[in-house]
Amino acid sequence: MTETALLLINSCAVLESLLEQGEWQVEQASSLVVAEKKLQEKDYPLVLVVIEHQQHEALYNLIAQHSGALWIGLIQRDCLASEALRNLLAACFHDFHTFPLDRDRLSHSLGHALGMARLIRRHRPRLQPQLRFIQGESAPIRQLRDQIVRLQHCRLPVLVTGPSGTGKELVARELHYSTFGEESPFVAVNCGAMPHQLIQSELFGHVKGAFTGAQHHKIGKIEAADGGTLFLDEIGELPLEDQATLLRFLQEQCIEAVGSHLTRRVDVRIIAATNIDVEQAVASGGFRMDLCCQLNVVRLRTPALC
Repeated sequence: MTETALLLINSCAVLESLLEQGEWQVEQASSLVVAEKKLQEKDYPLVLVVIEHQQHEALYNLIAQHSGALWIGLIQRDCLASEALRNLLAACFHDFHTFPLDRDRLSHSLGHALGMARLIRRHRPRLQPQLRFIQGESAPIRQLRDQIVRLQHCRLPVLVTGPSGTGKELVARELHYSTFGEESPFVAVNCGAMPHQLIQSELFGHVKGAFTGAQHHKIGKIEAADGGTLFLDEIGELPLEDQATLLRFLQEQCIEAVGSHLTRRVDVRIIAATNIDVEQAVASGGFRMDLCCQLNVVRLRTPALC
């Protein structure tokens, strides 16, 4: 092979031997940070990565930012017990292999993936899905569109960050329609606009008589989004007390209306948005670290308007 067809991340001896025998032209990256720099400098058809522990979030974001390549993962078999890793493999990878490696299968997989990558690149203008809301040809907008397209069949939580007025809700709607289509609900909630005393009722609903003025049963925003997307705008404005309740829902995927003792399981994809620095908010105690981890599975950033 005369081209640099493959970027190898987190190499190991058995891989280097196999790739050398196959006469692959390979560049190596010793870490995801080094890989990020190389991917910014060159357009690789294939990326082969040995997936290490505690890399899931960083790897997911790296793949979302560089969706032009086909990614192939290599993992220890016992790591498949991790649901987060299984979701990552299903959402982002063309193929994956477990150690000890089947050399013939991996060689066949790499050859097939390279052929497919070349075919996709040749026909990319015709294959690119049309987005409804995110338009523009600047480099940051093109990158954002590529990330959205990469996530079109993924239902993991997404945190959208960026300055006010840069279209974070439009990004959420693009993600929703590309995943669920028009038939499933998209429910938007402005966490900064809800009165503190009514947040629980707005999110989870209430039964008749739950509090003064609760004259009728009310379905909450989460239940209304069942089977679709709940968009939590200005998530950084949610009070700590209500952050704890939201965290419990994210962990259990069950809701309990105010004034009721009955729980109901719902299937909701969460997209949250904020214009604050969430890491700084966590450090200062204004935002729960465990909630941040639940929401920040995939992060997209809307570019500032120039």
